[in-house]
Amino acid sequence: MKKTKPLNPDPARKLCPVCGEPSYSRGGIHPQCSAAQADAIRVREAKKAREDAEGGGTNRSSDDREDF
Repeated sequence: MKKTKPLNPDPARKLCPVCGEPSYSRGGIHPQCSAAQADAIRVREAKKAREDAEGGGTNRSSDDREDF
């Protein structure tokens, strides 16, 4: 006997852009990957804001600039 084929095969799932695994959500990204991605962005922005506030950035004052 031959194996029967399903009448309605499952559509191919989108791959999650963060982890690369097949996604089960409609948006195409796992909820946990979305949260991790958002947290990484928030942490990066907080670090940048902290460095700017402490003066650790690469911004120079107008007195330090060379005249061209």
